[in-house]
Amino acid sequence: TLYQAHIYISDNDKDRALEAYTQLITENSQQPKAFYERGNIYSSMSEYENAINDYSRSIDLSPEYDEAYLKRGYTYFILEDYNHAINDFASAIEYNPNDIEAHFNRGLSYSKINEWDKAMQDLDSVISLDSKNNKAYFNRGLAHYHQGEYEKALDDMDTTIRLAHNIPEAYN
Repeated sequence: TLYQAHIYISDNDKDRALEAYTQLITENSQQPKAFYERGNIYSSMSEYENAINDYSRSIDLSPEYDEAYLKRGYTYFILEDYNHAINDFASAIEYNPNDIEAHFNRGLSYSKINEWDKAMQDLDSVISLDSKNNKAYFNRGLAHYHQGEYEKALDDMDTTIRLAHNIPEAYN
């Protein structure tokens, strides 16, 4: 049952949780949450292709499931499939426009493919939603740097240092 699966997850017994979600799916293959949760387990076990399959099935069953897009996007990002990651983060944003994680991760994905203007747009969105997000300032500073905008990069790194002293790269 769903309750048992949650207990196994809280006990960090991934194998039994996986069995429980698989049993739930076998009993009713129309449960997007069960596919989503099983995808999370697969992802935590580094079984990324299985995770993507389950997130995809969850999205097929519930096309507006923004969290499933977000998690599938994370998984594509881990696999360095940045274009698919960008598409999934965009879908998550479409269904939840104020999703800071989706904007942030789409910005990082754009950075990975050197799309600095698009990366900055997403990081600007993060900062407008959370003005104390030091990681957004740091990554926007990197984007400015890569575009040769050194003063803006320095400003963002100064803000990063002011907000969080635990990012040593900001001092370089």
